[in-house]
Amino acid sequence: MADSLHKAISSMSIEDEKPLILPDEPRFRVVDTNEISLLGRLLNPDCQSMTRMIEYMPTAWRVYGRVRGIALSHFRFQFVFQREEDLQTVLKDMPWSYNHWAMALERWTNNPLHNFLKTMEIWIRIRHIPVNFFTIDTMYQLASEVGKVEEIAYDPKVSHTKEYIRAEVTFNVDNPAKDA
Repeated sequence: MADSLHKAISSMSIEDEKPLILPDEPRFRVVDTNEISLLGRLLNPDCQSMTRMIEYMPTAWRVYGRVRGIALSHFRFQFVFQREEDLQTVLKDMPWSYNHWAMALERWTNNPLHNFLKTMEIWIRIRHIPVNFFTIDTMYQLASEVGKVEEIAYDPKVSHTKEYIRAEVTFNVDNPAKDA
């Protein structure tokens, strides 16, 4: 009997099944609830426990008891907020990380773009620019090696007291970063 059961299970294939089609009715959708939610992606799920992250992040965001997390897969998740202002606070304070690894977070949308949860805006520091190349164009070129440059935080007309230049870039999380 065990052999016949094993053969039956082995011969099963998802391709053999007809796709399940849900009716386009409100009782099958959660659009209203999703309107105040974030979708996210763990960037290193082998080092980031989904369960622990879902338990921890509401505390880090200072919204404990006003948000619930849902594991959607091994690396994707959703947080549903009770209040719009809590969601806005989390978005404003991005980027977020868990267990020393970044997470891609975006507000839920009914029609996500092709790059949904594939990019994140980050600030980088550019150091050791030779004095003969200390120009906005050089800084822009260096920052563009990391991602699409949004802003270079440098004004050549005023004093600069830091040993680095900050640049905001849109980073594609599917492309590995270069070594420092």
